[in-house]
Amino acid sequence: HAHKGGDTCVVCPYHGWAFDAKGKLREVPSQDDSSKLPRRPLVDSYPLEERGGFIWLFFGSSSMPAAERPPIPFTPELEDPQWQPVYGEIEFECGHWGVFDNAIDMAHIHYLHGDSFGNKDKPIIHDMKVERDTFGILGSFRIHNKPVNAMWEWTATESVPVQANAYLPSTSSIKIQLGAGVSMITFVNTVPISANRAVNRFCLIRNFAGWDGFDVWARNAMFKILGEDKVMVEKLRPEAMRQEVSLNADLPQIAFRKLRQEWIDMGYGVAPETTEGYTGSLDM
Repeated sequence: HAHKGGDTCVVCPYHGWAFDAKGKLREVPSQDDSSKLPRRPLVDSYPLEERGGFIWLFFGSSSMPAAERPPIPFTPELEDPQWQPVYGEIEFECGHWGVFDNAIDMAHIHYLHGDSFGNKDKPIIHDMKVERDTFGILGSFRIHNKPVNAMWEWTATESVPVQANAYLPSTSSIKIQLGAGVSMITFVNTVPISANRAVNRFCLIRNFAGWDGFDVWARNAMFKILGEDKVMVEKLRPEAMRQEVSLNADLPQIAFRKLRQEWIDMGYGVAPETTEGYTGSLDM
């Protein structure tokens, strides 16, 4: 909405109130004298940037210079014309840390996604290595997959290199490299809605079949995989566990949890809504 003073505003669909980018009320259709409108901002506003097909908000201090803010999670393939992206989102009825852990967990794919990508006959994860920096971790390893059907036999390979990136606060980027030079990346932002609800906003990026008509298949494939994750993750009850046991395949999750906790300990955590009786390990 273009305000009569020239500013671009967000307009409430209920009463038509118009707010500018600073959260100030600029127009009320039912008010005959705009000079009587409050001068202070009435709603919160945040710096934002559009990048890679997503809109990113910075929730930190408004006094922090842009150059000092944490980097926006990103993979260059999001804006590479040689790669084809498809976007979507799916909600989960559970806390977002459990959803995010699932995004960087590779050990489950051979069983939960056995008819999409995994290979339960060869489930071992090989050559696991984990690196970290200030804002994220990188897990590098190899897995065995099997073509889902005869149409995909041309992408068969002995083992599949995987790079699993996890970025603060809760973005994952998983790159797999099949045979014949075929690669795909799942770029997923896990966003809390409440203490017990979350949404995955994703982009599936591929370097093959670059026509729009193939996008329907790609998007449906992603929804199938995330739908399988949703059914399973929503049934998990981490608060009922006596203790958590992690193995070598869980090194990316372990490293990211440690990194996240370091930032929380420095005062950057935001406490979730309290849930009566919940004492699980995923609670911040």
